[in-house]
Amino acid sequence: MRQTKQQYVYEYIRDRINSNELTPGAILTEDSICNTLNVSRTPVREAIRRLTSEGMLVVTPGIGLSVPSIGLEDFIEIYDMREALEMLAVRLFMGRATPPILQKLSELMERQEEAAASGDIDAFMTLDMEFHRMIDTVAGNKRLSAALNNIYDQISRLAFINVDDPQIPEIAIKAHEKLMTCIMAKDKEGAVLAVQEHIRTLRKFYLAKYFDL
Repeated sequence: MRQTKQQYVYEYIRDRINSNELTPGAILTEDSICNTLNVSRTPVREAIRRLTSEGMLVVTPGIGLSVPSIGLEDFIEIYDMREALEMLAVRLFMGRATPPILQKLSELMERQEEAAASGDIDAFMTLDMEFHRMIDTVAGNKRLSAALNNIYDQISRLAFINVDDPQIPEIAIKAHEKLMTCIMAKDKEGAVLAVQEHIRTLRKFYLAKYFDL
């Protein structure tokens, strides 16, 4: 399917927010986006409307359009949602995963370990999201997938802020290994608890690292 101009603008802005190229507080204007992407105002306005509804952009009186910071209350809400949604995703995944899917998931985990070992943190972060998104996709619930995609977009910003911290790969690899052990053993409840533990460990890490709590 051919990408629409609105989708192109949306993904362009979203990707730069997620990678922290557009940092919290960065101000955007319709004119600057139109000039950069050589598009008209209509797709830009549609993309901005969508990003604003998803919390990726905010409109502040006297300031205009900007990238919001992630406050403590935002973070807690995001991780409450992530825990509940990923636990459901894993539960659904366990009922739908086939041997080829399990093999691909194992390969993703192995590639992630290789990226961490070689110090390629950008590749590690990309593979980490692929790992989680694959579980979400196989779960087969479109509304769940849409909700998780929004959550992943927001937590990506935190991940890139702390991208050089060696604890992040350690936390993820240990958690993914435990999760994969449960998945391969067809232990549904064990897998659900493993992902819950993973999210709670990340939550604790970011509260200390990002919010000094």
